[in-house]
Amino acid sequence: MKYFIKSALICLFAIVATDTSFAQGDSEKMTAMAKEMEKIAMETYMKTPDSAITNFRKAADLYVHAGNYKAAAASLQNAAFVHDDYRKDNFKAAELMRESLVNWRKTTDTQSIANAYKYAITQHIKFNDGVTIGRKLDTAIIFFSALNDYKSISALYLSIATMYEGQRVPDSAISYATKARDISKKSSEPELTSFKADNMLFRVYAISGRYKEAKPMIKKLQKKLDLKGLSKDDKMAFYYYAWVYYNNNNDAAKTTEYKTLYDNLRNSVK
Repeated sequence: MKYFIKSALICLFAIVATDTSFAQGDSEKMTAMAKEMEKIAMETYMKTPDSAITNFRKAADLYVHAGNYKAAAASLQNAAFVHDDYRKDNFKAAELMRESLVNWRKTTDTQSIANAYKYAITQHIKFNDGVTIGRKLDTAIIFFSALNDYKSISALYLSIATMYEGQRVPDSAISYATKARDISKKSSEPELTSFKADNMLFRVYAISGRYKEAKPMIKKLQKKLDLKGLSKDDKMAFYYYAWVYYNNNNDAAKTTEYKTLYDNLRNSVK
């Protein structure tokens, strides 16, 4: 990407801020200026995240004045990414995603709207905001359902299940993991998607001491370990919690078996 002199852009932005007739009448120039600000932000976000966030926001303001709500939403979402990944500020990221969603909802880009809700939910999961998660989840499901993207809905349920697992609320974790498994039947990859849900259920059962429910899932999951598309992380998670299960149930042979499987796979990932 070409690099443009920041001071010149700042001057141009000042002109836009003071000359409303220009802002209202020349959307092409504002769009061009917004694109240059985005370029600067993309070039600098790793070294100077605060500056990048400022430029993404200025670009979004220009896009709004130019009537390009899709570009404005994307720019605000980029600013949220920088807050999340480089400033580690999930609250600010969530605030920016609220602004981004306002603009996304003014477009007809169903896929981008659904993905934006998915990302917004992940931010609220990070600070355990269950109320907001519930509201946004309902909306996200509407958009993903319109796209027949049940795999993404299942993934959202699993993310929320993971949040509740971390909070040590197993009943809620099991509830959302079960929803993930149920919706996975409509997925474009039902076997793979259901494996992930069952793996989560097994994990919660194993660590919460619900061994009666956990035991039959070991054979069920073991049979699916050769599924196409199954990641090493998925397999490692299964081996690890099978190890935990058998260790807690004092089965030394099985404990050693699954610990060895876990260690071998973990070492092969490195």
